[in-house]
Amino acid sequence: MLIGILIWSFAHLIASGDLRSIMLFGTFGVYALINIIFSKKVLTTNNTTNYTLTKDIIVIIIGLFVYAIIVHFHQYIAGVSIY
Repeated sequence: MLIGILIWSFAHLIASGDLRSIMLFGTFGVYALINIIFSKKVLTTNNTTNYTLTKDIIVIIIGLFVYAIIVHFHQYIAGVSIY
C-alpha cells in the first residue's frame, strides 16, 4: 500500500509542478517513504487457505473496472482532465 502511495504521488508530481501540487503530493510521498523505511513489522500468519485462480481473476477485473471509472471521471473528481 505504501509503495502504491509513493508511485501515485511521484506520478502526480511529474504531471503537475505547481506549488500546491508539490506540497500535497510531496507530503504524501514523503510520508509513504518514511513509513516504509521505519516499519519493521514482520507479518506472520498460520492461515493455510488456498484461493483459486477464479477469485484472483475476479478481483483483477473489479480493480480494472474501478480504475476505468476513476480515469473516466477524474476531471469531475479532481478538477483536472487526464485526456
